[in-house]
Amino acid sequence: MSTKLERLFYIDARIHNGSYPSVKTFMERFEVSERTILNDLQFLKYRLDAPIQYSRTKRGYFYTDASWRLSTFPVTEGDLLAFFLSVELAHRYLGTPFEQPLRDSMQRLSNILPGKVQISISELSSHYSVRTGATAETNPETLLTLQKAIQAPSTTVFR
Repeated sequence: MSTKLERLFYIDARIHNGSYPSVKTFMERFEVSERTILNDLQFLKYRLDAPIQYSRTKRGYFYTDASWRLSTFPVTEGDLLAFFLSVELAHRYLGTPFEQPLRDSMQRLSNILPGKVQISISELSSHYSVRTGATAETNPETLLTLQKAIQAPSTTVFR
């Protein structure tokens, strides 16, 4: 049995791909009633402000605003600040083995942010600065070894 959340994400994805899915398409996919799918579409439209319309000529649903996205998680100002600060701190690791994993992580986080949130890291950086306190430089290899130890605590990493 499917959950409402699973159906909502599937409905959103199918509408976004431009295939003009119908209620019948969703009913068959999830083995639920027409009323259930209509309720899901109403929820998207009226509770989540999705710009959904039905096309009589194509006999399916589409978004009137192609840039609208169903957010996968709510984003607060604090979340955006944390994201910004993590980007700033990641600059310390440019040219180290941590650079690519940090870049990948920042890209994944950027992809999750809803389309309506617009942030400019360069604009934010002109208003905030991150200064390190009394810290010691740590060899990146030591940090990698610690990471391995944390991920596989049952193996002996230090000898």
